Parts: sequence; C-alpha cells; structure tokens
Amino acid sequence: MKTKWYVLDMDQGVLRKEPTRKAALKWWMDLQGTGKVLRRHPFGPGAYEYVTGFEGGGEDDTCGGIFIECEDAALRGGWSLDVEPLYPYPGERRFEEAKRS
Repeated sequence: MKTKWYVLDMDQGVLRKEPTRKAALKWWMDLQGTGKVLRRHPFGPGAYEYVTGFEGGGEDDTCGGIFIECEDAALRGGWSLDVEPLYPYPGERRFEEAKRS
C-alpha cells in the first residue's frame, strides 16, 4: 500500500492529499504562486513544516508555513484525516475548494 501525503493547515485542517511529498509541496507552491522553499523543518519521520515564498526572502515575500505529513505521522500528530480535503479535485479543478459542512 502506498503512503498518502497530506497538506495540513492549523486553521483549515486537511487541505489536500497527494501520492508523494514532492507532489504535495508542488501543489502548495502552485496554489500560493510561490517558487521557492525558504525553510523546511522536519518534525520527525514523515512530518515537515515548509515556509514558501519568493526570491528576496523578506517578510513580505513569505507565504507562511504549511505542514506536509505522511498518513502515519499526521495520525500520530493528532490530525483528523477522516474529513474530505478542502481541495479534493484533480486536474484543472485542483485549486477549487469543496464545500464543507
């Protein structure tokens, strides 16, 4: 069974599920329109916080942090993965939000 990787936000919970960490990070950077990882902080096996932004690296060039974690790490960290991701759609709709109740 392949490991799923989750893009996680402290306020909005599960944003996206991807097959690899690289795909999850690419989706996040595409959503934010950023081109550079400014910082990467590992929290243990399969758990990372990324800060992305633009060249220059000033405070205005930062899009904030996001957590990207494999399924096991996210569950160990207390994330609720039984909800539909906020951005569940593939292809051209990948940046379209789903309605949550």
